[in-house]
Amino acid sequence: MRSRPAGFYRDIGASVGLRIPTCYGVLFDEASYRFALLLEDLSAYCAPAAATPLLRKDMEAVVRGLAASHGAWWGGARLAGISWLASIGAASVRLEFWPR
Repeated sequence: MRSRPAGFYRDIGASVGLRIPTCYGVLFDEASYRFALLLEDLSAYCAPAAATPLLRKDMEAVVRGLAASHGAWWGGARLAGISWLASIGAASVRLEFWPR
C-alpha cells in the first residue's frame, strides 16, 4: 500500500500519541491509486476559527502534545521500514488528491 493517508491509519496512527479519529476501514486500489477511509465522526468537537486566537492554556496543550509525539518518533528506527513514507531527501514526492 503506497497511499500515505491510508498507510498512516493502517500502520502508525494508533501509536502517534495524539487523539486522532478512529479508522474503521481502509480501501486502496493500486491500479487507480484511489483510496477511501472510513473515519470516526468528530463533528461534535469544536475547532477554533482561524481568526480566533487560542487561549494560552490551549496553545500550550497543543504544543506539548505535538512535541511529545514528534519527540517519540524523531530519529527512530520505526519509520525506516515504512515504504509509503517519503524520506526528506526523496527526489520526488507524489501529491495525493481526492478525487483524482
